[in-house]
Amino acid sequence: MPAADDALHRQNDTDLYRESVLPVVQADQVEFVQADHKLGDTVTLIPTPGHTPGHVSVRLTSNGQEAIITGDALHSTAQCWHPDWHFKFDLDPEMAVTSRRALRTSAAETQSVVLGSHFNLPSLGHVKRRAAGFCWHEK
Repeated sequence: MPAADDALHRQNDTDLYRESVLPVVQADQVEFVQADHKLGDTVTLIPTPGHTPGHVSVRLTSNGQEAIITGDALHSTAQCWHPDWHFKFDLDPEMAVTSRRALRTSAAETQSVVLGSHFNLPSLGHVKRRAAGFCWHEK
């Protein structure tokens, strides 16, 4: 879990944190990590702050192929084309826009399969560069 997000949630002390996260922390089942943490050679956390200070997306690499799990960095395929469209629960909307722009550029350049955590099903596809920006293509 990103350490920056734990600090935020501890400070806010919500029911959600106390009921769903704190018991896992108290059971010593959490490893607090920085936003660019790696798990071996296949799983890398990608810093995508904005939704929360420590928000991350996940890059999976295997056999020369890549996939990206967006998490809360992208909430709609429309944000591939319009990264400046805000999501009302982003704590830092402008930082979220910056993260979305970087994530879609990276996904397009690496031709990664993208798994949009909040996209309509099927939520699997690619971000493609177009003359005027980027767009979503279902796989």
